[in-house]
Amino acid sequence: NNPSDPDELSSSESEASEISEAEAEAENQQSTENKAVSKKKKKNDMTSEEKLQAEKDFGWELVAEHMTDARERHTPYGPRLNIDPIKTDAMSYFLRFFPLSYVKSTVLLYTNLAGQKRFKTWVDLTLGEFLKWLGIRFFQEVVRLPSIDMYWRENSNGMIPGLNIGRIMKRARFWEINSSLQLSSDNDDEKQVLAFISILNDAFQEAVTPGSHLTVDESMISSRHRGLKGKKKIKRKPRPVGVEVKNLCDARSRIKLVLEKAEEGAIMKSKDFTQSLGSTTATTLRLTKPYWGTHRTVLGDSWFGSVKTCQELSDRGLFSILSVKTAHVNFPKETLSCNLSQPGEWVVAKHKTKDMIAIKYKDKKVFTFVASCSTTAEGTPRFRVNRKNEKVEIKRPKVMTEWFEGAGAIDKFNHARTGGVGLEDTWCTKSPKACQLAGLLGFVETNGFLAKKHFGYQDIEHNTYREQLSNQLMENKMDELEQPKIQYRRVLATDDQLDHKQTHLGNSKLRCFMCANAPEGRKTHYTRWYCSGPNCGPRRPLCSPNTRRRCFDRHITIGFPKKLYRKKISDQPSA
Repeated sequence: NNPSDPDELSSSESEASEISEAEAEAENQQSTENKAVSKKKKKNDMTSEEKLQAEKDFGWELVAEHMTDARERHTPYGPRLNIDPIKTDAMSYFLRFFPLSYVKSTVLLYTNLAGQKRFKTWVDLTLGEFLKWLGIRFFQEVVRLPSIDMYWRENSNGMIPGLNIGRIMKRARFWEINSSLQLSSDNDDEKQVLAFISILNDAFQEAVTPGSHLTVDESMISSRHRGLKGKKKIKRKPRPVGVEVKNLCDARSRIKLVLEKAEEGAIMKSKDFTQSLGSTTATTLRLTKPYWGTHRTVLGDSWFGSVKTCQELSDRGLFSILSVKTAHVNFPKETLSCNLSQPGEWVVAKHKTKDMIAIKYKDKKVFTFVASCSTTAEGTPRFRVNRKNEKVEIKRPKVMTEWFEGAGAIDKFNHARTGGVGLEDTWCTKSPKACQLAGLLGFVETNGFLAKKHFGYQDIEHNTYREQLSNQLMENKMDELEQPKIQYRRVLATDDQLDHKQTHLGNSKLRCFMCANAPEGRKTHYTRWYCSGPNCGPRRPLCSPNTRRRCFDRHITIGFPKKLYRKKISDQPSA
């Protein structure tokens, strides 16, 4: 080989440049890690006096009370349902949060395409049939049986009644829909779930305008599938294994507005704000992005709470009250280091230049908070019973009362959704996509229940709502409502038309002429009657008036002179 060959030199130069770039990236990553470690060591090596001086340099100072609220011009208000509650039944509230238009345009289309490839005798899935399939799924959440096939049992077995779901949908058809269901045009199940989450966020935000307080927290979709992407184990959760979903909800009604699935680490690092602000602040900003500049108040627990998050929300037109537990960067921990002896005591630090306060409050344990609004004036007290069975009053500042009233909204939502049985518990499946879909449909169903309870002013139990919803979905008339309407115009009866009479055919039974020329989807009926008028005869049979189908009335008048009747406008041949 000739070392002076230009092709060889160019390839060797490209390889050397790639190696040098990889080494440079590795050095940069190592240097950033070393800087972070050295910064942490430097902070740990600092004495308490040095930490106190650093907090003063940042702008914190200890104050007796903070009595000025930055939200003086913004009064608290509740949520609003954007769609007028014309119907107050369970199915109507469910469909307010369900993306019905997306299901019509996308889910049904690609489910039918997948069904045609999988089954030779596939019949196209309609919206009404899809809602019936959903109703059966919710019914399984209300009535639990050891085997899913028992729901199609016709006869009772001892104390277990025969439910006979087959009158709603055949078992074979149920499993065909279950195995062919597609949420989008993508072949990747994970991308289908993410696309459906995005559509749900739009539907939730379109249905409800939140009140003055928003809550951020997390939920779990329970699942132990090996192929589930983003699966986590969080021991402190009642359902520790599954997919974690970060949420934003309205603090008063507890209705969820924004969902974000916690994906794998490399994907989460590439999302907005993560590289510059860190994961917790970035997640909070992404959840609250639809409401930037609305001057609402964000309430969050210790996973979301930090001084940096509070500052970033303030810069984007949102107030916040956040719990701080481990994120002590720029938090005045040493300034608030005084001992609190009795429950109901607190100490406050205020920032010199920014509308931000830090509070240390003692109840059964010590809480620390950072807030950009509210005051430390005495708020609604908390009552508890001591060991002597005496009712004890514990004082709280107003900012603590505000946080404790709204911070547990998502926890209450999670308890309502999976406090007893969750939809993912009854959905016996080996598909990670189906398991996540079950959890998302549980979010939609619980939103409908909370909306009916809050906006409908009905004190209804969740199981009762589920029972009503499942029955109404299984008995829906959506396909009949979507049938094309027959158009008619009013004309006057003439003397020639008054000679038409209905005559019996005898024993022969023929297909009704009007039913046979009806739009597709309408059933064709057989009859023994025909019109004996001019230009009519046995070749054009018509349904009897006793059937209440009015085929003869549409064909001709009832027999009174100059009476208005309706004549069908159609391209079909007229009588």
